[in-house]
Amino acid sequence: GSFVKFAPQIGLVTNIELDHPDRYGSVTETVNCFQEFAARCQQVIGCLDDANVREHLQPHIGYSLANPQADYFASDIRLSAGGTQATIWEQGEILGTLTLTISGKHNLSNALGAIAA
Repeated sequence: GSFVKFAPQIGLVTNIELDHPDRYGSVTETVNCFQEFAARCQQVIGCLDDANVREHLQPHIGYSLANPQADYFASDIRLSAGGTQATIWEQGEILGTLTLTISGKHNLSNALGAIAA
């Protein structure tokens, strides 16, 4: 994939899935591309809620909605039609309350990844 040509300071990996079978062919090929990308990053931040990220990457920083042992963790998640709210933890310490005007755990996960970056 073209993303493996980049060498960013920070690489944020939200998940590793076979989104483009026409390009990658298999999950194994997709994982290999993400590993190549991660090797070119100065720092990798990964969502530990994704099994492929957990099993195949070694992120410098991990974030999670489910694992309180992650570097960045969201607890007390409150979803409503008007948005999402959660308590954000950084390495076991409360960082603060995050309020998003958009709903959905996927949006919270993406925001948590941005905070980790």
